[in-house]
Amino acid sequence: MAYAEGMSELEPRDVGPRVGGDLPVTPTDRGLVANVLDAALREGRLDAEEHRRRSSLAATALTFDDLIPLTRDLQPAGVANPAQALAAYAQGAVPATPAAPAAAEQLNLVGVFSGFERKGPWVAPAQMSALTVFGGGELDLRDAQWTSPVIEVNVTAVCGGLEIKVPAGTEVVNQVTSIFGGASVKGQAGLGAGRRLVIKGLCLCGGVSVKVK
Repeated sequence: MAYAEGMSELEPRDVGPRVGGDLPVTPTDRGLVANVLDAALREGRLDAEEHRRRSSLAATALTFDDLIPLTRDLQPAGVANPAQALAAYAQGAVPATPAAPAAAEQLNLVGVFSGFERKGPWVAPAQMSALTVFGGGELDLRDAQWTSPVIEVNVTAVCGGLEIKVPAGTEVVNQVTSIFGGASVKGQAGLGAGRRLVIKGLCLCGGVSVKVK
């Protein structure tokens, strides 16, 4: 590992105020780290206990100094910059080269007392999970690149909400269980031709809204 000039060899250069380590993180930053940890678990680079420990720390991280140490030892070969490593691992797998990351197989989104969003041009994997606890999230699939004609979103909404927007003609299958909450589909959904969105999971004092545009 490289170190900044004038710093002790015990102090890595990717933390501290000089590299923005004291800056606050966003839900997107936490989501990137969660993707890194999930990929490492699938690849056997982390065991289940360590994955749970780091995921818990990532969910409560306030600054980049809190996040960077959680993935420092998981950077793919050839990527020296932690930000580049997070971007590469955000795709859900170790890329063959740093410049050509593979497409994500699964995306995990977390909004705990906060929120997240995915909209505009982005790569939407076939499997996604969304957790909102006293928070909210938005998934806009209208301009997204679908990696599969069927996308499944597993939702857990506890006193939180999730809004999903899909393009016209998309078939929406609602399998969400609601307790003091609800899941609704607004707009004219498709009837099996083309794309399909399957939403499942649990709404507890929360809600899921799917809008067909």
